[in-house]
Amino acid sequence: MPEEQNLEQSRSATAAVRAEVEEKVVGSRRPRKLFGTFSGVFTPTLLTILGVIMFLRQGWVVGNAGLLGAWLIILLAFAITAFTAFSLSSIVTNIRIGAGGAFSIISQSLGLEVGGSIGIPLYISKALALLGAIGCVFVMFVINPAFGGVAVVVVLFLHAYLLRRHLKAPFGDVRSGLFAALAEWAAKKIESLAGPRAKTWKANLLVPVQNPAQAEELYPLLHDFAAPRGFVRMLGLTGKKDAEEISRGLEQLSSNFQEDDIFSNWTIIDSATFSENLAAGIEALGGAFFRSSVIVMRFLEDQNSQEDIRRIIGDTRQYGLGLVLVHGGSEDMDQRGLLHLVLRRPKDGWKIGLDLGASDLALLTAYKLKQNRQVDLVLTAVIDDENEKKEALDYLRTVAELGRIPNVRFHARTDETIFDLEYGSGITVTLFSMKPDTDFETMRSLAEQAGTLCVFAMDSGKENALI
Repeated sequence: MPEEQNLEQSRSATAAVRAEVEEKVVGSRRPRKLFGTFSGVFTPTLLTILGVIMFLRQGWVVGNAGLLGAWLIILLAFAITAFTAFSLSSIVTNIRIGAGGAFSIISQSLGLEVGGSIGIPLYISKALALLGAIGCVFVMFVINPAFGGVAVVVVLFLHAYLLRRHLKAPFGDVRSGLFAALAEWAAKKIESLAGPRAKTWKANLLVPVQNPAQAEELYPLLHDFAAPRGFVRMLGLTGKKDAEEISRGLEQLSSNFQEDDIFSNWTIIDSATFSENLAAGIEALGGAFFRSSVIVMRFLEDQNSQEDIRRIIGDTRQYGLGLVLVHGGSEDMDQRGLLHLVLRRPKDGWKIGLDLGASDLALLTAYKLKQNRQVDLVLTAVIDDENEKKEALDYLRTVAELGRIPNVRFHARTDETIFDLEYGSGITVTLFSMKPDTDFETMRSLAEQAGTLCVFAMDSGKENALI
């Protein structure tokens, strides 16, 4: 009996420690009372303005600068505040703010060296530069306010008019050299920086093309995956079509992407087989500064093509590229319905961390398609039995929260009931994560059961959807 009591006490202590650790990692899942926009932002900000600026300083400002001067100061203050707020909103959307406030933001945006060394000299230099610019404009208006205002308006009007004309000069100017020098400096600087680049990941797609007509069928999916800041690089592979025909097709496709504000270019590789063509292209483009991060291609049914895919999987692992295989007809590419992402249990169980295992690229793909198509996402966890259901659903909710993904619906299903959802034909794209040793027959079976366009995504190991 004493031994059984000691064993029971040991189990209780272990369970308590485990619960405490999970509470620290995942955070409390109890509903939290939030202040909201009005009580948390508007009220304290307004009280600060009314209590300090308006009652203590506004009279002094009006008395020294006059009514018009005070209005101008207020407008300038609002403009500075607006730009600062927009900049902070853009930055903090993609990072986690730690201790240090502004210095934490700067450190995570510009690097530890800049964040650690920033201080009074930086603020003084910025203030002096700003004061110099404001002083020049101020002096111009002091000398003659009317002509100063007219000069500013005329200069801005002429500049806007000439920009709209899209003028092409027969000679070069300093801008090309300046931008080239800046790009070269940036490229060298980035190459010298150590550490992972998951935070700056973009959907830079490499699309092998044997037949331009088939590549055109993928256009809606490629567009919604790459937009707005990614790029599409098409790799023409000779074999089924001659080089001239492929060139014409790729040039038109690239032009279509450019018209939709997606950077695109193309090249042609001539080799014996499909996999050798693609391997040669990957090697040739591997030294480029703007490297591709994901290969996107159709899932090919015939046996020879599947052997090519096996070799391509080996190449992607060697060169650190992700792989996305698309299974479905051309009529499925542009359907705008619900997205369904199926996540299997990570090797460490349903415990959240900063590493999703093999599911980061699948989640990033789903997020990009969701944002660009403006549809809802259905997240389904595949469980072994009903005992895992609560833990799996908590895992999915935490993933959506850490990934900042709104409008998500959560489900937990066994392998036999993955697709037994109440949405019917509302789901138009189903996404799965895949591993290098994934069986093609299993992929084909999943696609048949889903009955939708299916996207299989294999991580390169450089993606992280939660940071």
